[in-house]
Amino acid sequence: MCGRYSTTVGPEEIGKQIGKPLGVRISEQAGRPAYNIAPTDDVLAIVAPEGKPEARMVRWGLVPPWARKIDGAPRINARVERLVKDNYYGVAADPPHRALIIATEFYEWAKAEQKGKVKPAPFGFTVDGGRPFCFAGLCAVNGRVEGGPIVSAAILTCSPNELVRPIHDRMPAILADVEDWLTWMNPGVSVHDALSTCTPLAVERMTARPVSAAFNDGRNKSPEFFEAADDAEQQLSLT
Repeated sequence: MCGRYSTTVGPEEIGKQIGKPLGVRISEQAGRPAYNIAPTDDVLAIVAPEGKPEARMVRWGLVPPWARKIDGAPRINARVERLVKDNYYGVAADPPHRALIIATEFYEWAKAEQKGKVKPAPFGFTVDGGRPFCFAGLCAVNGRVEGGPIVSAAILTCSPNELVRPIHDRMPAILADVEDWLTWMNPGVSVHDALSTCTPLAVERMTARPVSAAFNDGRNKSPEFFEAADDAEQQLSLT
């Protein structure tokens, strides 16, 4: 799964690397850096519910169009395999429901035995040396919930590559190249062909590092928590 991530660059960099190739403007407010993004936070995504891609802040936690209220655990992830087989999430991966969710690092937690207790150890994963990338996302517009309409999204997940596997049995479907972004957002691309881009990213394009245990708390959103972990107990091996 993917339950926490960060976007540590500003609107100028996001606009240059991601917005410009897609013909999308990234506003100063929407593109500002965000650390330790947690479920139900508003997140920066590129969506096209009316056919034209645009950058918007959306709720992280999918709210299907038919829902009358937001309750239960937020549906922050969507398995690629389920989208191939059925309509489990209430929306299909068709063009109006595809999204690109922008990030620079995502986090997963390893379990380590320490002094008889299991303590979660967070690791951060970056792409191509830390440049911005996109998660494949599933989005929905709901006009039925109180206070709506609300635009929400979930991150697609797939099987892990060899770098992530020691930490977790799932990883986000990362779209790291312009061609993949254009394919994912292209209204002429079928669901099957779009989902075929949602495969584990090559290991050689990714880097992992231990991060501060402060990431365990989604309320810790200060840049100071972005520094690498200093505690020896966090220096777990990925091999």
